[in-house]
Amino acid sequence: MTNTAQRVRDLAAEEFQVSANEVQPTSGPEDIKGWDSTAHMRLMARIEEAFSVSLDIEEIVEMVTIQAIIDTINAKIGKS
Repeated sequence: MTNTAQRVRDLAAEEFQVSANEVQPTSGPEDIKGWDSTAHMRLMARIEEAFSVSLDIEEIVEMVTIQAIIDTINAKIGKS
């Protein structure tokens, strides 16, 4: 697991108040209790702060899995 992936996983687990083991790349709102629209926006704010990136509304709406979040962050910070 990459550093980015681990950080996203840890942030999501903390935000949604679940074990990091419950946060998988394919996990989305239907898989994680507590991942509602409000929690999603809080997670996005934490992601922006943690990775020093700015996300636009289209990106925020499209990031509906942990892997989508990881991929977007990697693209923003120039990692593949």
